Amino acid sequence: SEVLTVLFPSRLLIDKGLITFLEAAKILRKNIKIKMVLAGDIDEDNPNSISTSELNKWVESNLVEWLGHVEDMPDMLSKSSIVCLPTYYPEGVPKVLIEAASCGRAIITTDTPGCNEIVHNNYNGMLIPIKSPKHLADAITKLSEDSLMRNVFGKNSRDLVLQKFSSDIVNNLTVHLYLG
Repeated sequence: SEVLTVLFPSRLLIDKGLITFLEAAKILRKNIKIKMVLAGDIDEDNPNSISTSELNKWVESNLVEWLGHVEDMPDMLSKSSIVCLPTYYPEGVPKVLIEAASCGRAIITTDTPGCNEIVHNNYNGMLIPIKSPKHLADAITKLSEDSLMRNVFGKNSRDLVLQKFSSDIVNNLTVHLYLG
């Protein structure tokens, strides 16, 4: 049976939900059908970044794979089964979630402003509370065991991004904003 890649595509900052992802990996460690993957750089200058030595411990204990900075993110997203961003970082709509949706991926993220604009719970992904490794692990388990749900969520992600976030729509809204 196939091993599913669960991707955390972000700078390795604690408030992007990194510790939540790592703790969920610990909960899921006995599930050999799930591979937890980090795609992003450590940001040494950011006090919210994980240290290289701490990250290496997680990697050495086989809880996660770490790819570092990934140039071709659309390719990485397309190779993933589930995209996770359990963030509580105050941002708009995370660009990587729009990219994940446009690649037709099922997404797990937090029920926070921005994230809940691109992920509608049980439509194209799952919204979980912030800082909850248990909710994240449960959502990953549910999606990993239900390929039909993953496929439906992925299709719905793609549809949502085409309706709501296509570059034409965004560009028209931006022009309208500036020109009144």
